Amino acid sequence: MAARRDRRHAGGRRGHDRRAHRLAERGCAAPLTNRSSKENSVKPRARTRIKGTALLAAALLVASGVGLAASAAQADPTTCGTTDVAAGKVATASSVNGSNVAANAVDGNSGTRWESAQGHDPEWIQVDLGSSQGICSVTLNWEAAGAKDFTISTSQNSQDFTQVYSGTNATAGVHTVTFDQPVSGRFLRVTGTSRLLPYGYSLFDLNVYTTGPDGNDQALQPKACAGGTTGGKVPTNPGFGSNVTIIDPSWPVSKINQALAAAGGEGEFSTNRHAVLFLPGTYGCADGTDGSNATFQQYIDGDTGSYADLVNGAVGYYEQVAGLGASPDDVTLNGAIHSDGQASHQAMPWAGGESALTNFWRSLSNVKINPIQKATDADIASANYNASDFPGAVGGNFPEGNAPAGQLTWAVSQAAPLRRVDVAGNLSLFPAYGGYSSGGYLANSKVSGQVISGSQQQWYTRDSSIGSWNGSVWNMTFSGVQGAPAQSFPTPPYTTLPTTPDTRDAPFLYVTGNQYKVFVPKAGTNTSGVNWSTDASAGRSLPISSFFIARPSDSVQKINQALASGKNLLLTPGEYRYAQAIQVTRPDTVVLGLGLPTLVPTNGKAALQTSDVNGVVISGITVDAGAKLSPSLIEIGDSHGNGHSPASASDPTTLIDVFVRVGGAEPGKTDTAIVVNSDHVILDDIWSWRADHGAGVGWTQNTANTGLEVNGDDVTALGLFVEHYQKNQVVWNGEGGTTVFYQSELPYDVPNQAAWTDRSGGASRNGYASYRVADSVRTHTAYGLGVYSYFNQGLDIVEDSAIQAPTRSGVQFVDMVTRFLNGNGSITHVIDGAGAGVRLAAAGEDANAVETAYLAAYPGADKTPPVVTATLARNGFVTLTATDDFAAPVTVLYRIDDGPLGPQSGWQPYTHPVRISGADVLDYLALDQAGNASAPGSISAK
Repeated sequence: MAARRDRRHAGGRRGHDRRAHRLAERGCAAPLTNRSSKENSVKPRARTRIKGTALLAAALLVASGVGLAASAAQADPTTCGTTDVAAGKVATASSVNGSNVAANAVDGNSGTRWESAQGHDPEWIQVDLGSSQGICSVTLNWEAAGAKDFTISTSQNSQDFTQVYSGTNATAGVHTVTFDQPVSGRFLRVTGTSRLLPYGYSLFDLNVYTTGPDGNDQALQPKACAGGTTGGKVPTNPGFGSNVTIIDPSWPVSKINQALAAAGGEGEFSTNRHAVLFLPGTYGCADGTDGSNATFQQYIDGDTGSYADLVNGAVGYYEQVAGLGASPDDVTLNGAIHSDGQASHQAMPWAGGESALTNFWRSLSNVKINPIQKATDADIASANYNASDFPGAVGGNFPEGNAPAGQLTWAVSQAAPLRRVDVAGNLSLFPAYGGYSSGGYLANSKVSGQVISGSQQQWYTRDSSIGSWNGSVWNMTFSGVQGAPAQSFPTPPYTTLPTTPDTRDAPFLYVTGNQYKVFVPKAGTNTSGVNWSTDASAGRSLPISSFFIARPSDSVQKINQALASGKNLLLTPGEYRYAQAIQVTRPDTVVLGLGLPTLVPTNGKAALQTSDVNGVVISGITVDAGAKLSPSLIEIGDSHGNGHSPASASDPTTLIDVFVRVGGAEPGKTDTAIVVNSDHVILDDIWSWRADHGAGVGWTQNTANTGLEVNGDDVTALGLFVEHYQKNQVVWNGEGGTTVFYQSELPYDVPNQAAWTDRSGGASRNGYASYRVADSVRTHTAYGLGVYSYFNQGLDIVEDSAIQAPTRSGVQFVDMVTRFLNGNGSITHVIDGAGAGVRLAAAGEDANAVETAYLAAYPGADKTPPVVTATLARNGFVTLTATDDFAAPVTVLYRIDDGPLGPQSGWQPYTHPVRISGADVLDYLALDQAGNASAPGSISAK
């Protein structure tokens, strides 16, 4: 993925209206919920006056004591005032759509409106009246897209609500609800439970009239700030080093945010690495202001509300943020740990910039987030906008880092996983203002609200629970996800599997009993949903004493000696430059990285090698190729077929969040980046990248043939990203392989067609297929594959097929897409001559139809019979030849009929030429493995 990636959304065109695009994106990216309320069923009596075309039925009971309290300062409870006490007050909502924020409903202007997220029930809008009031009348001015059914509730603390009105079968227009006796409340909430139209709820005005303060004010709930660590003590740091920051709940929020800012400030190819770890507890205050109603100028000034008690940090390059609880819910963050689009330095933010296309090498895991997100100081400073660029702008969320109430932004591309995260609200996967992101990963997580993909071009979600999903571009793949959209490829392009075939979750550091441990989950088959258990049935809990805690200053000999003695390995943040490979020789060894540590081979060797043993788990590391060519960078198992021992399906070796790059950070070379020789290996979230930008980048500089070679049998890849290699991106030689989600860009910098012609096997093919399954493979399955082209050298480079595989019933591909991103050239077919080609659309052509090609299945069921031909030689020998569309053995049968006496023999398999003479007639037919039979044929000796 590169800074030069195509910045168009599906169907977008060069030079299109960026502002319109931004508004459209915000429309599909509305948040869902902020915080659920507790509603009781106490219902005082109310009368409804109807204006316009509205019809409501109201017959409600009086609640004992509600609204009847008095004090010396209380106004006459029998007189309903004529002043709208909601005007100009703070209004919030469960969601907003674009700039139609909650404040619009209380701004006194009937030309503005609040609009909720589209297509979702329930949704609410709430106003804080500033003090407890005797509420005697409420007026609602609904737009055509209003509420059919709704309720009104009140609260003294914004958390515990009492329903005071219920309306049904309403129509658009003005509704005035008048209470026979005042109802008491500081906060008034209107909740729509059923919509008039398929869109969101749309309210022009919310007016509240009262008898005045009623003296029922309550102290607001105490702030949900710091909680205690497990055991009430801070465990002793076992020696993680200065690049690991361990935060406990005694830290003031200001100190936390400073630590996050310091760790998140690295450049794209920095050599620094960071881990920020939160001990169990609660951080930040849940009642912080979300800032969604601030003006643009307030964002420029940094004055967007009371954020002082909110945890707020943007996760940057080479930064891991994680909780240290046994469950994600052991660490609650009120605020947001987010990843945002990189702000444009142009007058208009929707003019492009780098978006999130290069937001790589970061992670967030094992925390619960109550999302109240704002821009960081660095984001505000880098935005470089002027208020004059946005005359009259109100209610926007500039710059990138701000988000609507209840929404967390995780705008990333590759190598930026979300794992074991509990988002108590919505999750947005793309930059706020129309920028792009391309490829991401979510696993074993819960999102209570909606996941909004927006301009995110492809995404893989595994074994999670989500409230709903909104959006698609080219390839959205789900396996084992509760709440996932139904299978619908390609309109929209959702690939949805009910379960994940084989998986093992990432090991993680946690604290229990005031001691650091590492939990290593067991492998599973056909999994679905969230599993946060740390019971013995779910995996192994290893004491930190079982790990050799390595620092970059340690020699590779010292590390290998520790591994050989039975230690596991924990790599602390930093770069490890070694002339020899790290050697993992013992079964069930764990290699765990903190802060994305990087291994760099310096002498043409591999960076890491494992023996062909069971249960090795490697997680959270990056590998850079060195300047001296390495045949491979990561080797899993011994050479297949050379002393190869069978592995265990129940205890597979697993690579998780392993990211390899060739060039970019520094000059580097390799033949094949990752080689998997062992059987029963799981590859979970792998990015193998030949750099397209950065240091040492060029066709003859960062040379690398293939990103992944699989020689082992029964290997499973979940979330496989392989890009820009100079030959096949992936070569799969092993049997029984499975891939769920594949994302690949072809090399950008092909200098000419001759340099990129596949001549293997005596053939001559234009280009190298991205995903190559060997001709000898009999069983292989892949779901949700996307291959993309951007040939940027100004030449018409052609690739014949994006995917190449043998045509057999046991080799099946489901849901494939190819896309012309930008530049020149074309892809002729999706797979093996099937599927349409993609190229740059000419003027007047439908760009979506020409530049994107989908293929739902290949080869599918074998329904075509084989074809048999017979040739009679002069010596009387008949040769039978059969062909079939599937690359599978065909059975040819024959019998000889010598005329009036009937068949001389029954049907028998044909193995070699058969001699006939005289009146003989040879009958023949063929059967393929699917049972399809050719039409019978015959040939006579005469």
